Amino acid sequence: MWRPVAIALIAANVLFLVWVLMVAPPADPSQRAAGSPPGPATAGPAPMPPPEPEPPRCVSLGPFADPALSATISQRLVAAGMQPAAREETLQQPDGYWVVVETSGPAQQRAALAQIRRAGVQDAYAMPDDAKFRISLGIYSDRARAEQRAATLRPLDLAPRVEEHLQPRQVHWLDVPEAGDRLSASRLESFGITDSEIGAFDCPAPGGA
Repeated sequence: MWRPVAIALIAANVLFLVWVLMVAPPADPSQRAAGSPPGPATAGPAPMPPPEPEPPRCVSLGPFADPALSATISQRLVAAGMQPAAREETLQQPDGYWVVVETSGPAQQRAALAQIRRAGVQDAYAMPDDAKFRISLGIYSDRARAEQRAATLRPLDLAPRVEEHLQPRQVHWLDVPEAGDRLSASRLESFGITDSEIGAFDCPAPGGA
């Protein structure tokens, strides 16, 4: 009676062993059969790329008052393998010393001008449409002469003042990208720049003058 049962149990154990060896996947991936494809590897963090080196700085040469000189220097820079870009700018530059008298309105301006002319200063004139209703008493290249003219009017109790006079002037620049030390101040003379007022500066920021 027990013999058929024992045979059945042995057969069941044999079938289970065959299923484990041939059908069931191994619990440990290291026990996979040879030739079976490995599973996807877990990717680690990507290495950071090295920072790119900064290009040499852009250099502005100028200001050039003479456009012909600016064009000549531009040609020499091109011959040296650079790519200058011309740029124009209006600068307020001093051209002398101005003697002025300020008044508080049109009537006061006319009265002060008449008083100045009665004092013997005939070259004074009222400035039209001036917000400070000023009277001009001349522009002088020498500050001492301007102060002397102002002193002659102080007895009139008009408070004349000496100011630096500014005149708009068109100047030219050459912006040279990635020039770096090739256009240092000490090397300007090699490109024919001998004027001490012309220098090498950082280029203006984008959107600037």
